[in-house]
Parts: sequence; C-alpha cells; structure tokens
Amino acid sequence: MANNPFEGIYKTKVDTTELINLAFGKAMKAKTTSRKGSRKEFERKIELARINTASKVLRSRLSNVVESFPSFDDLHPFYYELADTLCSVDKLKLALGGIWGVYDSILGVEEEVRTKLLNEDLYAQDMRKLRKEAFGRFASIIKIIEPHINFLLRSRKILIRLPGFDGNAPTVAVAGAPNSGKSSIVKKITSGKPEIAAYPFTTKKLIFGHRKIGFFHVQFCDTPGLLDRPISERNEIELQGITAFKFIADIILFLIDPSLEAMYPIEQQLKILNDIKVYFPQATIVTVISKIDLLTDEEHSEVLNKLDELNLKSEHQLSVSAMQDENLDKLISEIDSIIKEEVISREKFRHLTRTKVSEDFTPLEKEEEEDFFLIDEEDVLRSRFG
Repeated sequence: MANNPFEGIYKTKVDTTELINLAFGKAMKAKTTSRKGSRKEFERKIELARINTASKVLRSRLSNVVESFPSFDDLHPFYYELADTLCSVDKLKLALGGIWGVYDSILGVEEEVRTKLLNEDLYAQDMRKLRKEAFGRFASIIKIIEPHINFLLRSRKILIRLPGFDGNAPTVAVAGAPNSGKSSIVKKITSGKPEIAAYPFTTKKLIFGHRKIGFFHVQFCDTPGLLDRPISERNEIELQGITAFKFIADIILFLIDPSLEAMYPIEQQLKILNDIKVYFPQATIVTVISKIDLLTDEEHSEVLNKLDELNLKSEHQLSVSAMQDENLDKLISEIDSIIKEEVISREKFRHLTRTKVSEDFTPLEKEEEEDFFLIDEEDVLRSRFG
C-alpha cells in the first residue's frame, strides 16, 4: 500500500519558546578550536561561534519543517482535495511560505552582526552586547511566525492520520446514508476495522480495508454517511467521501437500508443514489440492499419495485446481510467480475505492465506500515519558495 504523503511531515515537536531556548542553549556551549591571537580575539571568535550556532540551529529546524511537507503541486488529487477540505491548502502554503520567509532574515542578522564583530575595535563587553542583541532579534523573528507554526501543528495532527492507498490497485468505495450498514460490510469482507454503532456518522473519516479477489489486490474504502443535500452544503465529514468517489473509486457500492431500523427514509436514500449516479459516472455503481435479514419478503419486493419505478434499477444489484453473511460471497464475485470486465481496461490501469497476482487466496490481509520519509535538501526549499 502506498504511503500517505503527509506521514513524514516533521515528527519533532516545534514550539517557538522551546526552539529559541534550544538554539540559545546550544549557542552558549559553542567553542572555538583556535586559541591564536590575543584574549580579545579569542572572545571575538567565541561570540562569532555562538551567533553562528544559534542561527544554524534555528534555520535548520525551520527548514526541516518546510522540507518535510510534500510538494502540493505533485500530490495525487485525492490527497490534495483531502488536505484542502480538512486544512485548506492555501493556508498550508501561506504558513510554509511564512516559515521559509524568515530563513533569510535569520541569516541576515547573523551576517550583519558578524560584520560588526569583525570590523569594529570592540571590547569584550561590547561583543557580548552585540551577541545578546542578535539573540533578541532572532527571538523576535521566531515569534513572528508563531501563528504559522501553531497552524501547522494543528494541521499535522489531521494530515498524518490520512489513509494510505495504492493508486495502481482497483478501489471500491462503500457509500450510503449514515448507519446503512457500510462499516459492517467492510469489516466482514476486508482487513479494515471500522467502528460500528447505531448512530449517524459512526465513520468520521475514510477507512481502508484490503482483500485479494481472484488475481487482484482490491482496496475497499469505507466512507462517512451521506445526507440528502447539495454538495456545497455538505460538512467536512461527508466531503471526505465525496473526494474518494471523485478521485479514486473504480466501483461504488451503494448501500440501501430499507429496514425499520433505518434512520433515513427510503426515498431520501434513493435520491442520494441518483446523485451518486449523476455526479460520478466514471465509477461502476453496485446497488446493495442491506440488512435483508430484517426484511420480510414483501418489504424486500417493495424496495426492488421502487428502484424499478425510479429508473434506478442497476445491472449490478444484490441483496445482502452482513450479520448473517448472506450473499457476501455473491457480492465478492460481482466485484471480481466488474474488475475483470470493466475496471482493468480503463485508462487508469493502462500503464500497468503486469497484474499483481496474489500469492494465495486468503481473504484477509493486513497491510504493513511503511517507513516515514523526510526530504532534507535545502536547494529543494529554495526552488520551491524562491
């Protein structure tokens, strides 16, 4: 499974006060290897080393923060849209640019004070005074970007929890109104472990499960429940699902809950189904009538008739019960068939030179976590932020 591109963003806690104390603490321990010259020259070298060390620690820590973020221009649209929905990409860019913008300011203070220390005939107390002034200016610069750092700290908590997904694997997004049985289905047929409870919006984020189906490694995405309202009025939780449908779904399983337990009327659920068909034509829709263990034959027939009446009857349509494991095998077979006959021939998969063949046909597979990564090249920063 591919990494979440935000997994590697700076792991070290960045607090402005702690950063200032760290830089100045290391600076005061700085030493010079040369003792040549007068006592005054020795004092000059010590103060130069202290200013250089403080500047270097501050610039290094700030550049590591910026470097660790992926380039937004190179992000997969799925991750770009999620980051924008949850944190605002414009605000993230502004914060990163603001942090990178003080890099040269810190360097400028260091160079200015170095020039004074080298060119003026100063006493030791004057040198110490210059160093203290430099430290004060460093601290003021860091405090200026405190709002940016705090915003990135809040954003980090959200972004590092985004799921990883493989853009080269067939993806099945599971959709429906809140509490329609999505999480139960995903839990039954994949390695995903979504929370299940009898209240709306149990699923508040995207949860990926995986399964080997035939020769294919298929990823399932459990999405938050959808309400019957325009996309512009959907909340942050719902918009995560919309992002998955738009950018990564090859197949959308739309679950309908016609039971008496349903929290939303069948008419409302069918309106959402119609919207899914209209707005996401790139995906194959599989209509799944869920919780049939709670339905009488008459109630089941009524749902089928309503689908027919509203012209929502699908070529791919099943009735299942996750609780009773009823027809789940047929659902898996249907997905396998759609992948072989429709999905694998789409443009998205044409660059693949070979199909990933499963080593066995074990139904569940847990994904191994991938290592975090960090970019650590200053020239990358300069090319990105000028």
